[in-house]
Amino acid sequence: MKRIVSTLVLILAVGGLTKAQNAVAFQVDRIHAGNGVVHEPGMLLIKDGKIVAVGDKIEIPKGTPLIRRPGCEITAGLIDAAVPDLVASTEQVSEVIPELQVADSIDLGAEVFARLARDGVTTVFATAALDSVIGCQGAVLKTGSTATLVDRAGDCKLTLTHDPSGRNGGPRRGRAPTVFTRRPTSQMGVVFVARDAFMRSADLIARGLKPRRGSAEEVLVDVLAGKKGLRLRAGQQYEIAAGLRMGQEFGFGFVLEGGAEAWRLTEELAGAKIPVILDPQRRQEEGGRGRRGAALERDASAAALAKAGVVLALSAGAGEGEYGLARQASHARRHGLDFAATLAAVTTTPARLLGLEQRIGRIAPGYDADLVIWTGEPFAATSGIDMVLVDGNRVRGKSY
Repeated sequence: MKRIVSTLVLILAVGGLTKAQNAVAFQVDRIHAGNGVVHEPGMLLIKDGKIVAVGDKIEIPKGTPLIRRPGCEITAGLIDAAVPDLVASTEQVSEVIPELQVADSIDLGAEVFARLARDGVTTVFATAALDSVIGCQGAVLKTGSTATLVDRAGDCKLTLTHDPSGRNGGPRRGRAPTVFTRRPTSQMGVVFVARDAFMRSADLIARGLKPRRGSAEEVLVDVLAGKKGLRLRAGQQYEIAAGLRMGQEFGFGFVLEGGAEAWRLTEELAGAKIPVILDPQRRQEEGGRGRRGAALERDASAAALAKAGVVLALSAGAGEGEYGLARQASHARRHGLDFAATLAAVTTTPARLLGLEQRIGRIAPGYDADLVIWTGEPFAATSGIDMVLVDGNRVRGKSY
């Protein structure tokens, strides 16, 4: 009996040691570290979900599986810093709700996270919906069969598009206004509601008063003080210009989401040091009649923004396949964005915008083992995705 117990203890100890090691190494043609360094050929060692070593040649501990992928290249996992539509519903009691958090309404088991992971997107920022003028705080999540919440209190969002007013009533929409008519009902009204909210918080600061704990004013006071991040959702030139004027008026900065016509304001955005998370260029990608003039300039907007010195990230929303983030990066590169800037726009830059640049977005010791193994040069038309790892867990690709 003692012998059986001793044998079981030995088996459990060995099993525990093997599980604790949880190490695997890769050998590929190139590893793009994300800081301008390319290891060619490249070797990579990960353990317990973290990157342990990377280089042209590294020491592999005895017994560690070595996965050889000739012809393949590795980048950090892709990061989409502006993914909408992950929230089941939006609070309708007010147009100004920055005190709320999207994390309270996200299904972590939703199938979209598995799809994004298979497409190489390992981290996302779930943004507030566009129904509110000032929406709730976004959340950072790791993707996979089940999403993992990384940060539940991210930037809140100011929306200056027509979306907040689009569902509200008014006499010109065939409905007479009543006491229940919700504002705003126009683009001017959207800007007014936003300015009114910031003026209330600015007034509290000017009078030395503390806002009520847990209120919208408390969050906006932090925005004005630079303690809380703000996103601006704007696409058209006049929407972006209104956001720039508001930022100057109240003294806050922001990250621009969307930016369909940001290429028209490259100097202004660069001068104000406004980062841009550029929306998918789907219509330009699909082609059609009349593709000239402004349409061609929109195609090259990523390159134009980068050339002007604007901090640039790319987004595909919840798109996948032909409309996924890797495809958006390929499109931007084909229209003038160089490889280094393209890689940064889907890895290191969004990681920095999320405040996680010391954890994700690069391939370096101590970073999360979020990796994409490509069948050739990343973002090339002839390359695909061979394998994807999130925190060292394989979410796409053949077994080791």
